[in-house]
Amino acid sequence: MGFTPSRLIVHEPGRVALTFTNDGTIPHTFVIEGRGFKLKAFDAGETASGTVTLPDGAWFFYCDIRGHREAGMEGELFVGDTEIPPATTTTMELRSG
Repeated sequence: MGFTPSRLIVHEPGRVALTFTNDGTIPHTFVIEGRGFKLKAFDAGETASGTVTLPDGAWFFYCDIRGHREAGMEGELFVGDTEIPPATTTTMELRSG
């Protein structure tokens, strides 16, 4: 259980549009810790979208359904001029707009 990719990069701070698709068979969420942002995709194949304003920094994202974060459903989101540690996981770049 986990997010693919588990590492996201946004090159510039500001409003970011995010789309989350549940490729699994059980409910999942996408929460950005400390930002008050949450997407819900409870059904298999369901897609949820939203926008969030992100300042420079490093943020964790995770699924807040009980036990999912502990099972590996979490990742890192790097925004702007934040120092990015060497990758140990897949990286996907998002552009703000």
